[in-house]
Amino acid sequence: MGLSDAAGQWHIDEASINAIAVSYFTEIFATTHPSQSHEIFACVEQQITDQDNRELLKAVEMEEIYSAMKDIHPLKSPRPDGFTGSFYHQFWGTVGTEVIGAVQSFFHHGKMTKKWNHTHLVLIPKKKRGELCEMAIKLDMAKAYDRVEWVFVGEMLRTLGFGETLCHWIMECISTVTYSVMINGEATSHIVPSRGLRQGDPLSPFLFLICAEGLTALLRKYEEDRLIHGFQIRAEGVQISHLLFADDSSKKKVFENVRVKITQRLQGWAEQFLSTAGKEVLIKAVAMAMPTYVKRNAFVSVIKVELYLLRRVLFKKSCISLEVKSCVCNSWN
Repeated sequence: MGLSDAAGQWHIDEASINAIAVSYFTEIFATTHPSQSHEIFACVEQQITDQDNRELLKAVEMEEIYSAMKDIHPLKSPRPDGFTGSFYHQFWGTVGTEVIGAVQSFFHHGKMTKKWNHTHLVLIPKKKRGELCEMAIKLDMAKAYDRVEWVFVGEMLRTLGFGETLCHWIMECISTVTYSVMINGEATSHIVPSRGLRQGDPLSPFLFLICAEGLTALLRKYEEDRLIHGFQIRAEGVQISHLLFADDSSKKKVFENVRVKITQRLQGWAEQFLSTAGKEVLIKAVAMAMPTYVKRNAFVSVIKVELYLLRRVLFKKSCISLEVKSCVCNSWN
């Protein structure tokens, strides 16, 4: 295994690899101290009512904690302590009281123990791909989760109307994260971020959507001021200024050629000696590396195929174990 440094020099010794990895992620997770976001916040309307905030601040009951614990997938990658969801499912009678006490303590005191939020980063080789689109702009927010500024998250929450207590809880959850990079099975020194949302955290997708709402509000304002305009599929149709998400109801036949390509790339992977978590990472890496560009009705729709086609690809192959099928189902859902 080797890594290239910022100058493009290739290194294979362990000390250099560790230093390059730590330096790279330290830079990725370093805040740029944004100071020109006021225009965005001015476009965002309050959505959360006082009643909503009262509901959000209700005391967390034991039944809710137990239900959340049961929702943890038993075979997901473990925390640095090695405990998977399966451990908590099986030994809840032993550890449940302590876990409930810790969770309720957080909501009472508003403080997160930092070691709970320590995360191991695993490097997955990827190949960059690019395509030219002449009729629309595809905005690929590279490392989108990693570059989310915490100050922006906090201000968006307040602008939307979330109460200060809830904002504090959320900011405590995302700002106490630390990372280590796994290199040849060993963890590097700790990386202390000043921005970014942790991938795999069930809270992160919701916070990212809240941040994306800021972009939507700004584009809507620019369209109202006639600084930008959308396009129409037909003369009497509605103007579309931006699309953030692909519709899962797209016809599967449009993606048939992509299904074939993904199937080819996965040929033989089931024979590799991978853990369940490793198989899931491989599945996601293959799908994420294959953006699909579909031209239809004289305009270009850009759709990034992630896990949509994997049901058909994997469930039709008898060589795939039930363990992996369960893993894919969980990722899809």
